[in-house]
Amino acid sequence: MRETPRFCRVDAVVATAWVAAFAVAAVSLALVLAAAPHATTLVIVIKALSSALPAGSTAWKRAWRALTRES
Repeated sequence: MRETPRFCRVDAVVATAWVAAFAVAAVSLALVLAAAPHATTLVIVIKALSSALPAGSTAWKRAWRALTRES
């Protein structure tokens, strides 16, 4: 299963989503910490969203694939 083209494509898309989320989080955190070093709440929100959004996207794709799979 792990060597099929479909698996490799899905794996690449999921990995890209995680990398993009962490890159956006890193830039956002750098900007926030440079502008307002004591903005703890905003830092926590950025960190939480940088994990929750790609995780939710991954879960949604799995659910959608399961729902649309032919019997």
